[in-house]
Amino acid sequence: MMKQDHYNPFRWNIQKRNALGNLTQGIETDLSAEFITELIQSSARILAFSNESKIYFVGRSPENYFDFLNGIFNDVNEIKNRINLFQFSGRYYELRALKLERIEGLNSLKQYMDTIGLSPEKILCRKIKTTFVDIVFEGNTFEVLFKILEDWTNELKLNWTELKKKIHIVGITIKTHNSPNTWRWQQNVNWIDLIDQSNIKNVSVSDAFWCYIGNTQNKTTDSFSPKRWNDPKIESPVRTRSRKEGLAIALQLFNLGLTKEMKGRLKKELAKQKEVEHKWFRKYLKIVH
Repeated sequence: MMKQDHYNPFRWNIQKRNALGNLTQGIETDLSAEFITELIQSSARILAFSNESKIYFVGRSPENYFDFLNGIFNDVNEIKNRINLFQFSGRYYELRALKLERIEGLNSLKQYMDTIGLSPEKILCRKIKTTFVDIVFEGNTFEVLFKILEDWTNELKLNWTELKKKIHIVGITIKTHNSPNTWRWQQNVNWIDLIDQSNIKNVSVSDAFWCYIGNTQNKTTDSFSPKRWNDPKIESPVRTRSRKEGLAIALQLFNLGLTKEMKGRLKKELAKQKEVEHKWFRKYLKIVH
């Protein structure tokens, strides 16, 4: 058991409306009908590709899925408890540098990961698999994350070969034309042997959708990068205009997920997936009563 002497990154709990006060008062969101349609369609693909697993949306970019699906499955605890947000940013950092220059932050990150079920022991002991979902261009965030996990597993004298069998990746990528020569990020990185490639799936979305959630959309939190992993300030909310705008988007998506219309639309998309033949996947269809 790890010592709980670390800091957990703050994020507003949008299900506790009373605690939010007037934070989003006067803030209008501009999510288009086209955006919502693409969110629903790609959500269905993510759930299909995640197999029977505990799902972690990595970092800020895919938080729209976390908020929307929490609304969709708000009254289905078995599914809702499988949908998680893992605040993490480590792109372009090297593990060696982190161990030399930010060891306290790295240790704090590990303890945070342990509290949300992402320690090597908890991944190995979990009966179902663990799926990490993030938008992907070159896979730098996944590279840092899995090098940390592998190194941590070895420190604990656990078996990485066994652990990586329990890990799935769903990358949200920009849609391209399908052909035998289509560029796929996992075929062009030198660290991919860390993970079983058969456990990697990609969900393609439009360039506009990908760029919006990955580059320009305001989010509910600041990026949880290595310089903040051991900063006590991360446990306090940031009330800047951009963070309030991110919160307003999160609230809108959660509220949309609660509606019968959105549940029905997602259910139709889920029914189109070939995974519907599996018992574990059919549980997702129990969302409109």
